[in-house]
Amino acid sequence: MTSMLQRPEISEEKQSIILDLLCRLLAPVGEWRADEISPSRGRRQKKLARRKAAKLRTTSSAQEQEDSNASAKQKSPRPPPPEIFPYLTLGAKSTTAHLDDSRSPPPSPQHTENPTPSRGDESRTLVVVFVCRATLPVSLYAHFPLLAKNASAGRPAGAEVRVVPVPKAAEARLAKAAYLPRLGIVGVCECRQAAPLIEYVREHVPLPKGIIAYGKGSGA
Repeated sequence: MTSMLQRPEISEEKQSIILDLLCRLLAPVGEWRADEISPSRGRRQKKLARRKAAKLRTTSSAQEQEDSNASAKQKSPRPPPPEIFPYLTLGAKSTTAHLDDSRSPPPSPQHTENPTPSRGDESRTLVVVFVCRATLPVSLYAHFPLLAKNASAGRPAGAEVRVVPVPKAAEARLAKAAYLPRLGIVGVCECRQAAPLIEYVREHVPLPKGIIAYGKGSGA
């Protein structure tokens, strides 16, 4: 038996706004990855070829300066990931694991000694999962509704986990924003950086009335 993702009724305009907000949220991650993650072997070979050609056209002093700059760059410490990075899950595996770990509800503010979390102290509570269902195998996202329902148990009304389908063209935009080859599933945790996106989703994306299950004898 497999639970299937119901598609909330969302207008194209609202889908576009949600996608824009999500890509904006992913942009710092993409910039960080583009600057810091090593390029592929093919790209490295092309860069090496360009460097060799450039060295043939430069003087020895210029070469020494270039080598010195490259050496200094290699020794410089890698910058930390953007603040939003710990509050995102990218891909099916990490999103599934986080949903599975979110079955216990977070403590309510009245039972917390410090109800106003300081910067970086927010709990990683997954609240929205975006899925490019048109471009992904069903097996990658079919279990999300059930996991979301279990993770929402005990949460106050309005704080339930929402599984939000996004348009087919969204996968390319999300991958580009996050600087990844492909990206069709993104989870977003409760945090101040994602507040505009989460608030918009809660206001405009209705919760499913139930979970559709398909399996033997279901006729699907």
